[in-house]
Amino acid sequence: MLLITTCRKPCKNTRLFARNLSNLVPGAEYVPRGKKNIYSLIEWARKKGLRRVAIISDFKGNPGEVEFIKLDKREWDWAETIFRIKSVDYQKSKRKINAIKVDGELKKTVVDLFDIEESQEPDMVLKTDDGLMRFGDQMNIKLEIYKNPEE
Repeated sequence: MLLITTCRKPCKNTRLFARNLSNLVPGAEYVPRGKKNIYSLIEWARKKGLRRVAIISDFKGNPGEVEFIKLDKREWDWAETIFRIKSVDYQKSKRKINAIKVDGELKKTVVDLFDIEESQEPDMVLKTDDGLMRFGDQMNIKLEIYKNPEE
């Protein structure tokens, strides 16, 4: 399960993207970042029983990167994989997806980072091919995946 938030002082497009993404990832919760520091976000996620935090940053007025934090009961660490967003195309969605199936070349990475528990009877199929994540007809994210240089 995943906590989705933004960088501090995000642009409107990044906030909208984060809210919509939280509706498409089962078990995900969106929380506005505000003045919360990383430690506050981690504690909030732990209290909710979440195992991942996704922080979405801006680039030129749009969502730019997604960095992930992996949590366990006592420790946390930045995931070495970062998603750099090249473009996003989505329809505003208020419908919460409760079950999803992931297919494609990025399946293992996406399931791990988004902490997705796949379902045999999904509401939606997330396809991950050729640097593109397709959440049914709701959202397409064109991205590059790279390793954190600090690792």
